[in-house]
Amino acid sequence: MTLAAAALLFAACDKIEPDADGRYVEYAGAAAIWTETAPLAEAVQRAFVEKYTGPRCSNCPNADNLLDNAHEALGDKLVMVSITPSWGDGVPFSGQPDMSTPEGDQWATIIGGGTSMALPFGKLNRTKDYNGAPAFTAVQTDALEAMSAGTKVALNVTATAMGNTVGIDVTVDFRQDVNKDVSLTLVLTEDSLKYKQHWAGHSPALVNDYAHNHMLRDIITDVWGVDVPVEGKTGETLKGHFNYTLPEEVVKANCHIVAFISEKESRKIINCDESDIQ
Repeated sequence: MTLAAAALLFAACDKIEPDADGRYVEYAGAAAIWTETAPLAEAVQRAFVEKYTGPRCSNCPNADNLLDNAHEALGDKLVMVSITPSWGDGVPFSGQPDMSTPEGDQWATIIGGGTSMALPFGKLNRTKDYNGAPAFTAVQTDALEAMSAGTKVALNVTATAMGNTVGIDVTVDFRQDVNKDVSLTLVLTEDSLKYKQHWAGHSPALVNDYAHNHMLRDIITDVWGVDVPVEGKTGETLKGHFNYTLPEEVVKANCHIVAFISEKESRKIINCDESDIQ
């Protein structure tokens, strides 16, 4: 697809519309306009961890502690999202908020294995699995190994709010040939959500005000991302602009926009970034 064909305004709803070439493409998610832009000043390689969790999962807090250690060591080079499925240990206790989302359930089904998945379960760049809390010990080493391979695609995301409307800009900068169709996914996460959580080895075993961080609140794009209209060649750099309305129930100061670029067919994550909402 040419850039001229790509520089279109895509509506924020599920429907079929013709593109500039008259072809019909199904899409969903937030509005986007793609334009050419200058390369990023720095190419930073990061690692993406998605953790599947739930309030009834007694070993999930122990996995959290291991991920917190990795995050402290790696800083913003480790980007995390926590997803709560709507079944099993993800079911909320009476009177507390339901942290599951329909989109998160799609991830949990396709990426995590669905109702057969035992929590906690994790993925690094959607290539390495972590089954059970002790397995998360390997996250830091695995992340460093993944980052040492170099940066194929540099990524930068910024988010600026005016009221509850957030303008999101994402720069996608190809530093090496990828030669595969790639997708960009944007998600909203929230920190400091406090509600009940089982915790193995902790006293009390049921913590009433456990602080849940990196919680998936919404997938802003289509659940599997939006197409990045490039050939995947070194030197191609595009900026995507998205407009997004925050859900009423979130606290903006505790929210983050997470962006990741992935291979469309394999869903392997190439790079990622995270931004506060300014």
